Amino acid sequence: LNEETAGTGTANLYQDATTNSNDGDDEVSDTGTEGQIGLGQELDGTDDYIALPDATHDFSGVFTVSCWAKFSALGVSGNLVAKNQDINNFGFVLRKNAADMVSILIKNNGTQINSKSVSISSADQWYHLTATIDGSDSAIVYLDGVATAAAFMTERNDKGSLRIGELPDPFWNSINGNIDDVRIS
Repeated sequence: LNEETAGTGTANLYQDATTNSNDGDDEVSDTGTEGQIGLGQELDGTDDYIALPDATHDFSGVFTVSCWAKFSALGVSGNLVAKNQDINNFGFVLRKNAADMVSILIKNNGTQINSKSVSISSADQWYHLTATIDGSDSAIVYLDGVATAAAFMTERNDKGSLRIGELPDPFWNSINGNIDDVRIS
């Protein structure tokens, strides 16, 4: 996504840099636009997110999600990129938990599976985070290019809406920090 401005409620404000037209709707109150590569978007950790209502990628199969993230504080959880239907079903969540571990999670009919985690050691530092799930259901999370051990993740689904910065679930926090250069393939 090309994150060039911030606003509130503007449809298609964040433009997909590919020809797929997976443009993002703005639900961001913060106006900070610091990024790792050009401009990014600051999210407040409360209710800021970018919705991609027309995203067409099928997350029940092979996929990769990556982004640059800078967290405002340690010891606070935050969702980076997620596809969620309801409390019992989500295609995936790339998130940092309160112990400052980044992982990818899936949940299908109430059964949650977590990948192996990587540790974030500093606030206010940019990290490049990538998660892949391959054709053999093997999930690997990378922190600045360094891989975790693989975890087996079956029972994946493609349910729900795609969001950057939050998971629409009251039990999961939004990211408090900056996010940039989100890529999904």
